[in-house]
Amino acid sequence: MKVNCIAESFLVSEAPFIEVLRAYVKKAHSNSYLVAVSDPKISLALNDFHAQPGKNWNVQNLAEVACLSRSAFADRFQSLLGLPPMQYVGRWRMQYSHCKLTETSDAIGDIALKLAGFKHVRNYYGSWNEWSRNAALPVMSVRLVG
Repeated sequence: MKVNCIAESFLVSEAPFIEVLRAYVKKAHSNSYLVAVSDPKISLALNDFHAQPGKNWNVQNLAEVACLSRSAFADRFQSLLGLPPMQYVGRWRMQYSHCKLTETSDAIGDIALKLAGFKHVRNYYGSWNEWSRNAALPVMSVRLVG
């Protein structure tokens, strides 16, 4: 009995904090991942995408996961995250592959084809060059340093 009272007391005392945190995230970070994952529809698509980044994702199948029309999904996604769905997918895949290049010894081709969702390694190199333009990081230099 005492444990339940402590747990209930903890939950009651934390409720105002959680509400303040939610309000802050919505106001200060109106275009953020935190806001997007709190959306019941968009979070479904984000969860599936992050669980299977190598899948052949497009706006239509992301919208289907979210149980929204293609246009409703794209509009809602962009309003929550501040960028179109496929731009988010592309950026996230490149960041994910960067982590895999630095943290594993997996072949670049395997990372590009299986984990980052590219159909051809040459497409991956082109996307990498575009993504890392500001950092000027050739894919091989990341592998050699990592």
